[in-house]
Amino acid sequence: MNEKILSDEEVKTLFDEVIEHPLFVLELSEYEKSKILDIAFNEKNRIRIQATTFLNNPLDTSILNKMEVLRLNLIYESDLIDNLKEVPKENWLYYFLTEISENAIPLKVLFQNLGYNWNLQNGQVKSIEEPQPEFEDLEIDIEINDNWKKFIQEGNKLSIRQIALLCVYEDIFPSLDKEGTATKIVKFHGFNSPTSGQQLNQHYNKVRKSNDRIFVAGQKAMKNDIQRILPLISDLKKYLASNDISELEKIMNKE
Repeated sequence: MNEKILSDEEVKTLFDEVIEHPLFVLELSEYEKSKILDIAFNEKNRIRIQATTFLNNPLDTSILNKMEVLRLNLIYESDLIDNLKEVPKENWLYYFLTEISENAIPLKVLFQNLGYNWNLQNGQVKSIEEPQPEFEDLEIDIEINDNWKKFIQEGNKLSIRQIALLCVYEDIFPSLDKEGTATKIVKFHGFNSPTSGQQLNQHYNKVRKSNDRIFVAGQKAMKNDIQRILPLISDLKKYLASNDISELEKIMNKE
């Protein structure tokens, strides 16, 4: 028996259902999956245009929905432009998709369930069955833990300050000596500028003391950075990061 041809409205209803309930996609036919995939690509393009428009003019929030505006206000407690400058420009798209956009992460999950990987750093969507690029191991004397390494090898990105915080909690000093530990670390994370190693070292020195992490301008942004890297910290070393988050929350609740 031929499968029923779905109307655009019926396909949209299915799409909304699998976005809200990701595992529902497993119950769909190949025809239904192909129709949903078409909408997913259109939605991905819409979000990419939204991100580009916003990043070209971060003061214009007209292209954001109410939830995204609320999320933006929670992230930034001071001047938006100054805070955005702390994020390397090459990470702006990823930052928007993961921290501000309401729909990007659910859409990435949908792509994954349909057999595709949406790289939030460069916006490309590729079949999971396609050969994936090999990543070189981080060649430093002190190895980074498996959670951290796997996170980066899967194509995820961190800002330089987030990397610096990881170095603090993991007891790794990003030195600028002949061995160039700082440069090796940032290159592993995709930062290839000649000054990236120096930037990491500078960020490290700014956050290496507990008071510099807690009594800092932009406490919400600091809390968000620590929360983002918390799953990447070795279990035996998470207590310090968790304590920093608690102290930041105490201070913010008093204000």
